[in-house]
Amino acid sequence: MSDVTDEGDLDSAVHDAKDGEILSICPGTYAGAIPFYTSITLIGAGGGEGRNDTIIQGDSGGTVLVIFAGTEDQPVTLRGLRSRNANRGILIESGSHLTMRTCTVAGSTAWAGVVNSGTLVMTGCTVEDNNGPCILDGGGLTTYEGRRR
Repeated sequence: MSDVTDEGDLDSAVHDAKDGEILSICPGTYAGAIPFYTSITLIGAGGGEGRNDTIIQGDSGGTVLVIFAGTEDQPVTLRGLRSRNANRGILIESGSHLTMRTCTVAGSTAWAGVVNSGTLVMTGCTVEDNNGPCILDGGGLTTYEGRRR
């Protein structure tokens, strides 16, 4: 397991990680717009808003996390973190697999908090406070030819 500190570069750590690797993300706020090209696990310190939580922050113009990887047997896994303040919080591309546990996705301003074209498994997650011109009734989760479980 590799640690990423709040001074560390989360984008570089994700980019350099190999399939099956686990990254432990220390409490803090990290810059988003991160693509995932390998099946890795990110474990944060918590999905709240406090200083003891792990927050991946968008810039209000793009997507916080984009998932291009994962299989049914080895999905990309996110646990104990918050995605906030972007057009889309998390985008799962066609053919990709994402598992989320105890995560929060909030503050999407144009699309949905989670846009799924692949396979998505969510357990104990919160999707809230997503508002914008393309979002209907809170727009938490949108699935296009994808699978939800």
